[in-house]
Amino acid sequence: MGLVMLAVFVPILAVGLYFARRQERLNRAMDALDDSRREAGYVGPNLPGPF
Repeated sequence: MGLVMLAVFVPILAVGLYFARRQERLNRAMDALDDSRREAGYVGPNLPGPF
């Protein structure tokens, strides 16, 4: 029974960890950019022009 539980939950945990690390790398890359998207009042994409 223990091996069946491992066979079910280890792959789920591995996929979750993979995507968590990928998201963390993306967050660090976005933080490294010097843009104003995280300023107070940001509500959408920074689009040029009269939108």
